[in-house]
Amino acid sequence: MTKEELEELDDEELVEMWNKFCENSNMFDDTVYPMDELDEVVGKLYPTDLFDEIDFNNFNANDYYFSRNGYGYIESFNTPYEVIDEEALLEWYNENLT
Repeated sequence: MTKEELEELDDEELVEMWNKFCENSNMFDDTVYPMDELDEVVGKLYPTDLFDEIDFNNFNANDYYFSRNGYGYIESFNTPYEVIDEEALLEWYNENLT
């Protein structure tokens, strides 16, 4: 797969591929989720515990996606391209799935 082919994927396909990469690379904190899965991912936390997990400088409940940053805090974004490592994803894809 080329970078151009990767960029032609819709966001849902890109997220699915990225999450497979993260799972195979044991990078579970880098998994990207649609915002409507927030309740499932954080579970039934007390509000104070949830507040400790969110990076309020980089979180907006109106965004489309969320993930954890390098410190384990939840951040949100509108496109998965904001957080995925395209080069690492392409390298993994071309080495393992072609």
